[in-house]
Amino acid sequence: MRSVLRTPDLLALFDERHRSRTVRQLIDASGPAKSTVVRLVATLEQRGCR
Repeated sequence: MRSVLRTPDLLALFDERHRSRTVRQLIDASGPAKSTVVRLVATLEQRGCR
């Protein structure tokens, strides 16, 4: 459940100036472990977020 709550935090890191981010940038800006970030990003991509 905790990782689901982090998804909006990850999405908030993207805007017109930052249309893409590296996994390292997402980890540094949001704080969760690499495995959590990779899993959340993979889920978002599977759901059509690109």
